[in-house]
Amino acid sequence: MLFAGLPAVLYLGLPPELLKPQLYLALSLFVVTVAALVWAGSHLRGQGVLRRKPPLSSVLFTPPAAARAAAHLGRDLFHDFDAVAVAAVLLPRDQLTSWLRGELHAAAWAQTQGDAGWSAAWAVRRGLLRRTLDRLGKSESEVLAPPGLDPEAVAWCPYCDTEYRESLASCRDCALPLVALADPA
Repeated sequence: MLFAGLPAVLYLGLPPELLKPQLYLALSLFVVTVAALVWAGSHLRGQGVLRRKPPLSSVLFTPPAAARAAAHLGRDLFHDFDAVAVAAVLLPRDQLTSWLRGELHAAAWAQTQGDAGWSAAWAVRRGLLRRTLDRLGKSESEVLAPPGLDPEAVAWCPYCDTEYRESLASCRDCALPLVALADPA
C-alpha cells in the first residue's frame, strides 16, 4: 500500500499525511520481520543447523529485502549439505529423477575433461548419484533413456531435456554434448 500511495502523493499532489499509517505499518512489519529472522537464526544455530549468524546486514541495509527474509535465512540453511541430499529430500520423485538425469549426464561429460584428479572427483560424484538412483529403484540406463517425445528429433540433451531436429554436437542452452537419438526409419 505504501508503494501504491507514494505516486499519488508525488504526482497527484495528495497530502503526504495519507502515507503515515502505511509507513507505520511498513515499519512495524519490518521490525517484526527482523526480530523473527534473529529469533529463527538463533534457534537454528542453537540446534546446530546453522553455523553462522543469520544474514541481518542484507535485510537491515535494504529494507525491501525483508520481504524475502526466509530466502536470506534459507541460503545458509543448506550450505553444508550436498545438493543431491537436499534434492532427494525436497523434490518430488519425478522431478528428482529428471534432476538426477541431468546431473549424471553432466558428471559423465565432466569426468572426461581435465586431469586425473578431476576425473576421479567426478567418478566419486557419479557414484553418489548412482547410489541415489539405487534408493529410488532405478538404473542409470533407465534414467538416461531418451524421452522420444518429438518423432522428428535427432538429438537430445539429458541435462535440460531439449530435443533437436538438427544434428548438433552440443546443446545450445547448456553447452553439454547431445545424445543422438535412434533413427526411427
